Amino acid sequence: MEASGKNERSRVLTGIHFMLGNYACAEGALAAGCDFFAGYPITPANEISERMPQRLPEVVGHFLQGEDELCSIYAISGASLAGAKAMTATASAGYNYMQEGIGYAVAVEAPIVIVDVQSLSRRKTLLLKLMLCR
Repeated sequence: MEASGKNERSRVLTGIHFMLGNYACAEGALAAGCDFFAGYPITPANEISERMPQRLPEVVGHFLQGEDELCSIYAISGASLAGAKAMTATASAGYNYMQEGIGYAVAVEAPIVIVDVQSLSRRKTLLLKLMLCR
């Protein structure tokens, strides 16, 4: 999937932008060359699955909304094996559901990116647990 010069320049947003962290994650992936995203919307990773279909057509990329997390992980594995720079995003429950597909990606050595977004309350709980262990 070769992109034209015009589309390549639009991979990186220039100027000053204020955006959600999930949007920044999507923009970072696009700047790094991501050209295929498959995802199943799950809170708190929804914004990544919202941003990627808006921006991928601008860089000659492709978006697939899977019916579940297994579809997403197998789709990015297949796209990666076909030469795409592929990514998915999920939350902890979705990541657990992807384990079979992650095992497949490891077995066939498919280079993929999985973003596991955690909720703020979970991070606070984890931080509190870590502080209590000290």
